[in-house]
Amino acid sequence: HQPRHDRRQHHWKAGDAQFHDIEYAQADADQNDANTGVRLKDKQEPLFLAGYHHEWSPGMHSLFLVGRLADEFLATDPGQRPYLGTVDAAGMFTSLGQINANFRYQSALEIYTAEWQQIWQQERHGLVLGTRYQVGEFDTESQQTRSGAAGALFFPTGAISQQHFVNDFDRLSIYGYYNWRVFEPLLLTAGFSEDRVHYPQNYR
Repeated sequence: HQPRHDRRQHHWKAGDAQFHDIEYAQADADQNDANTGVRLKDKQEPLFLAGYHHEWSPGMHSLFLVGRLADEFLATDPGQRPYLGTVDAAGMFTSLGQINANFRYQSALEIYTAEWQQIWQQERHGLVLGTRYQVGEFDTESQQTRSGAAGALFFPTGAISQQHFVNDFDRLSIYGYYNWRVFEPLLLTAGFSEDRVHYPQNYR
């Protein structure tokens, strides 16, 4: 048997706006050594993009794009078997056995994006200038709870570990490109780009 994969994807469009809905799930199939309770699910809904284009004169164009990016990842394992132990003064780990635990991990991101681009195009010369700004956040939660009597002395409330972090994300990009059609088929391009990104180093 092989692991089961399920993927559903939908796209729809209204005018210049586009929407995308993607859902992906994975589970272990019936295998002798498999943990059949593990579930992985990745959902992207909705992804939204909308654009605007205006031609001021022949060869002079302005473009504007806005969008929303969203992703949610979920992992669960009701049959996790973590080790319970102690660490002595020398840093050595001594196992006291395994306990039964429920594990749940969820990570969600939501990012909004906006981009402006100006294009000047002539017969042999072209210039593109643009900037993009994105802002959003990562919301990450990890939870592990005791599911049996083992370990009750150490975790009387049932909670083994619980972490929740919300981290900001932002990105600013500036770019420009100049094209010169010297002759067919020779095209020379020169450009610059600057990218500043602020994001959590280990959001998962």
